[in-house]
Amino acid sequence: MIESKKISECEVCLASQEESPAMVKVSDFFVQKDVFDFHYDCDYTYCKGCCCTDGCWIYPDEKIRIADKLKEIVEYLRMRPELPFWKEGPNQWEFTDPIPDEGQYHSKVVGGTCIFQIPDGRCAIHAYCLDHGIPWETFKVWICVDFPLSFAFHDGAWYMRIHREVPEPYWNHCACIRQEKLPPERRARLIPVVESMKSTIISRIGPTRYDALASYAKSYAIQK
Repeated sequence: MIESKKISECEVCLASQEESPAMVKVSDFFVQKDVFDFHYDCDYTYCKGCCCTDGCWIYPDEKIRIADKLKEIVEYLRMRPELPFWKEGPNQWEFTDPIPDEGQYHSKVVGGTCIFQIPDGRCAIHAYCLDHGIPWETFKVWICVDFPLSFAFHDGAWYMRIHREVPEPYWNHCACIRQEKLPPERRARLIPVVESMKSTIISRIGPTRYDALASYAKSYAIQK
């Protein structure tokens, strides 16, 4: 299960230096060096959203934001008659487990997959954002947007890392993370994560820092 740190309000990350991976300074922020060797692209048409199966952690402000648009979002889930949204009752519009864990709720898992997952692998929240011109990078549950990267603000600077759970065996079923499981031709088409997650990175650290990051990544690739 993905564990996470809230960054939308610049929460301070207090990870110890001993636990931190090798970092490089880019402009006024820090990036895990491994990021520049990491090729990744999210293709739900290939994996059918395998990383979404177990749902996600949701902060209270995110829950409020989603609840406000829930009746529109669930229209993308009509192909899942087992969901509670189609049955009148006190829990009809509950989309998280009832009791938060350390300040976070968890999306319900129904029929073996996240309550918001469309059968073709897409996310109903993401689809709603695209169709309504809403920036999905700032509307969706942030951990779903950031993964497999993570962002934290610490001692006045941003830190960008590969999410600490990526090496865990839990993700062995996910071919976009375990790229050796991809067919050679698909693996050859993977682009650097700095490129594939451009809009996410910009939404977190801003366009100026992204430009510095892209420039550093280009120089890093040339020097290899």
